Amino acid sequence: MAKIKSIQLKSIPEVINIGDNVNTIEAIVEIDFHHLDVENKMEYMLHLYLFDIRGRMDAPIFIPNWDECMVIPLLRKHDIKDYFLAKKSIDVIAQQEMLGVPVEIALKPEDIQRKAPITSSNLAAFATLVPAISVASKWSKSFEVQVTY
Repeated sequence: MAKIKSIQLKSIPEVINIGDNVNTIEAIVEIDFHHLDVENKMEYMLHLYLFDIRGRMDAPIFIPNWDECMVIPLLRKHDIKDYFLAKKSIDVIAQQEMLGVPVEIALKPEDIQRKAPITSSNLAAFATLVPAISVASKWSKSFEVQVTY
């Protein structure tokens, strides 16, 4: 069993130019591992997501599937949807009880689709740690059918 203690965003650019190719944000994810994790050198997949928070923070629903996990926002009535900016996944092995994992996450502003120009943003990171021995989940592709009564 592991616990994410903190996520520290470092080297955040004061201005993100939508015309730039890539902006990189550095983060440190502090993790505490259970002594049994360390003894057994348990493997985890760390997923770090970067969001532009618009209004109240959306509650994330996390669907784990090892290296291709999905985060779906749960919106409350009259909420504005947060913008997903970037994702980075890193394989982590429990080798000591406390570990600081450095993560460089590339923000690609050309992928951001906005309906109106934004002058300021509130960036936040969400991290989740999926153990190798865990639940795996996946959605099928959706398809359209005719339903008759």
